Amino acid sequence: MRSYFLILSVLLGLSSVVHATEFGFDYWPRGFSGDIFFDTNWVNHKSDVIHDLDVIQSMGGTTLRLMFWPEQSGFELDPKLNAISPQYLQMVKNFPEFLELLSERHMRVILCFSNSFLLYGPDSPNATKWWNLKYGGHENLNAFLIDSGRWISGLVQSSEESPYASSVLYYDIQNEYTPSWPDMNSYVGAMAKLPIIPKNKLGISILYGASDVATIKDLASAQQLDFRFVDFHIYPDTNANEAGNTATGFNMNLEEIHHNLKMNFPGARFLIGELGYRASSIDQQAAQSNAMISILNRASSDNIEYVLGWSLYDDAGQSKMQMSSGTGVFDSAGLPKQIIHDLQARMPH
Repeated sequence: MRSYFLILSVLLGLSSVVHATEFGFDYWPRGFSGDIFFDTNWVNHKSDVIHDLDVIQSMGGTTLRLMFWPEQSGFELDPKLNAISPQYLQMVKNFPEFLELLSERHMRVILCFSNSFLLYGPDSPNATKWWNLKYGGHENLNAFLIDSGRWISGLVQSSEESPYASSVLYYDIQNEYTPSWPDMNSYVGAMAKLPIIPKNKLGISILYGASDVATIKDLASAQQLDFRFVDFHIYPDTNANEAGNTATGFNMNLEEIHHNLKMNFPGARFLIGELGYRASSIDQQAAQSNAMISILNRASSDNIEYVLGWSLYDDAGQSKMQMSSGTGVFDSAGLPKQIIHDLQARMPH
């Protein structure tokens, strides 16, 4: 792996040479997500995290995005327990050690929460929402919202009370805000008003750039929510049936999305929180490289502050990042892909 560090430095070092846009990754170590911070996992695999951070830091990477799913981060779906499991308490206890590792490397992190309990889960039959299985009908939504707030607040408090609070760039209270999800607006409104989240660190990410800018603006206006960061995602090889999403990819009209965000959230900062292109085989690597370089250049020209690649590794083990298998800059054997070499060739010698 060491022999690839210099080559890999091109990928994230591109920002420091060509433009001011900072680069990083959506990240979890292989085989884990939030559960990496449970006591046994943290003791046994902290060295893996240190290795990954050193790889990213050696590339000039500045920013990570950690996505917390409730079922993999100690949120006990049981109203009798108020969402708090012993594993959750271990996670919030150990998390400041991770922030210390970032601080030592002058890196920062976005904590992103993706509450899958809002919709369906492996034990959810038919149209029953996951949270309904334990909390009951819609009349009990508020109890679920309170417990969801506890899930978010514990990590925020652990971070903000640590000596390394400045290593947290912001808190994304819901990954890919989707207004069509039942109770999504109630959920986002409640989480955005959690008093533990510093006002200058409140963020949200959206799914459909062409429509969700307006809907999240309407929600923010109606509930007086002041988002300081708004994030959207680009997948050049993924199609969707909406304006701006064509046969050439998802949210590819980044300049239009960025412009609309600036018009609707004049006091906020904006980023591409996920940029992914699947290259599961060698013959797909050229297309991956061309597409991602193009987006990086366009984001730089449009003064977008951060672009985060989804993801560092193809092989994300048991974490949900395996859903985007093939999007890493390392393949499943741990070898660098063509994108790294192509970026190296573009650099001045």
